[in-house]
Amino acid sequence: MASFRGKRVAVAAAAAGAAVVVALLFPGTRWIKEEIAIRRLRSGDPEAAARLGELRSARGVPELIRAMRTGGVLLEPSARALSAIGKPAVGPLRDLLEDHSCDLLARGYAAQALAEIGPEARGTVGGILRLIHDTGGESQSFERSRRAFETLAVPTPEILASLEALLSDPSMGSNRHVVAAVQRIAGAAPP
Repeated sequence: MASFRGKRVAVAAAAAGAAVVVALLFPGTRWIKEEIAIRRLRSGDPEAAARLGELRSARGVPELIRAMRTGGVLLEPSARALSAIGKPAVGPLRDLLEDHSCDLLARGYAAQALAEIGPEARGTVGGILRLIHDTGGESQSFERSRRAFETLAVPTPEILASLEALLSDPSMGSNRHVVAAVQRIAGAAPP
């Protein structure tokens, strides 16, 4: 029995890598499940993103962000996984949201994921407002960012003060979509 097990381990190591060998020897360990999902995500498997979300894998956050930047079939499942992971994903999602070299669609999904995370992501409303500005009222990203802004921007004195500062920027203050979003939050009627 010992030699059969040894051969099985050697074959598995040659075929699938060390992580799979450890998974065969120690099924059920969280680290191994995360590692397998991360490797599958790197190879383009959208189900792997969902698995990382189910595991609430903080280790998977960098790979999920990379997958969002890449776009395609990994974009939406990666955003959902990051929202399921929660607080550990807020900083990386904020960075993606504010990265102007990144595609608007990916930034819109980042805004949506932040809104789904909830109150822990309230510090990102300025970035979401900038995304509303960048979309110019067009595209799926505009709707995602508008809904995210309305979800997260609770009219506290701190948030209203930061929004007022953003509106003092001429490019932001002249954007009717930005002004309308802020007015809805502040309780004023849109023009």
